Amino acid sequence: MSFGVANLARESLWTVVSREEKFKAKNIIDGAVFRGADAINAQIFNGLAALMKVPAVAIVGAGVAVGLGSAVAGPAARRRKSAPARQLV
Repeated sequence: MSFGVANLARESLWTVVSREEKFKAKNIIDGAVFRGADAINAQIFNGLAALMKVPAVAIVGAGVAVGLGSAVAGPAARRRKSAPARQLV
């Protein structure tokens, strides 16, 4: 879902430029910006792991636990929200 939203938003940037400008700029953005962001995120991740003196696997495990918790809580919250409200008499 994130890719679908991000991709549409990114493609909407190219509606006001010529075809030639689009392809020149796209290479720069896809190459430098996204790879640069990946490198910065890796440095932040490694810095946090070193700062907390925790192996990187533990940080990944915590992320997986949060993701699984969200996967369980999301449908439960949806069911609870769509249930008919109780009438107060």
